[in-house]
Amino acid sequence: MDESRFLRCITEDTRRNILRFLGNEEKCVCEIVEFIDKEQSVVSHHLALLRNCGIVQCRQDGKRVLYRITNPDLTEFLKRGKELAKSIENEECE
Repeated sequence: MDESRFLRCITEDTRRNILRFLGNEEKCVCEIVEFIDKEQSVVSHHLALLRNCGIVQCRQDGKRVLYRITNPDLTEFLKRGKELAKSIENEECE
């Protein structure tokens, strides 16, 4: 995947919130829906986009579908991005 596609995929607010919620854990769709506080169809749409980009994987566990981030480095990347944005926001112009 090229860098532009990757960044477009992870920078949309709902998808970024889903990724931050997943962290390095596996969560079922019902947990994600509850956390994101959006309709299941909206969350499923965003999960499908993340899956198509190769950023998350899912597996069936009985009737539940569990999602996880495919590369644990992404969690650190999102954390550092948030920290960097905050530090830039706090910078004063000279």
